Amino acid sequence: ANWENDKSEIRAVRFKYWTVGHVIQTGLCYPDENDKYQFTKKEDYLAFLKAQARLTKSQYQIGIVDRYIKFVDSSEHPLDIPLLIPELRFDGSGRKHKYRLDFLIINPFTMEKIGFEISPWSTHGALSGKHKTMLELNKEARENFEAEVHKARAYFKKYKIPVLHFTDTDLEDLDEVFNQISIHLDPGAPPKQMEMGLFSEYFGDC
Repeated sequence: ANWENDKSEIRAVRFKYWTVGHVIQTGLCYPDENDKYQFTKKEDYLAFLKAQARLTKSQYQIGIVDRYIKFVDSSEHPLDIPLLIPELRFDGSGRKHKYRLDFLIINPFTMEKIGFEISPWSTHGALSGKHKTMLELNKEARENFEAEVHKARAYFKKYKIPVLHFTDTDLEDLDEVFNQISIHLDPGAPPKQMEMGLFSEYFGDC
């Protein structure tokens, strides 16, 4: 069965879309299955998110998720905090996908999106082989660079997602990295009149 959105309820729901409150209210779908994860309180969802982050085995992603959890816990209105959506897959899901974006945030009022890519050299640029010529190394470095550029371009072209990259120098200070991310976790006040067209990109074809 395919999951569908009831477009008649978009205006009626009490939660803000793409927030912690959204997930608490509706749960999360299992891909390709007629079942879903259910959460009764924010602590349940945050524990789930923490467990998922640890599956990546990336110290940087784990550190950012830990800071996000503290951010939500310390908020006066935790259910209104936008989701820090991990592992956004492009062109396929599971093991079969073309690209993977580390994190995504969607503004619940404007539906604007922004992606975050954790790009340490060890996983995004490191060159392999011990006996390659300078020509071969330059070719491999160029291919690594082009892959990252094509990835960012693909997300923007298809989903209108600008992507911020954090490199090794940035990742030396994860607190500052999260400070830059957290700017997008405060969506501000809603527009005086929400245009339903803002939702069409997400729900129009569902």
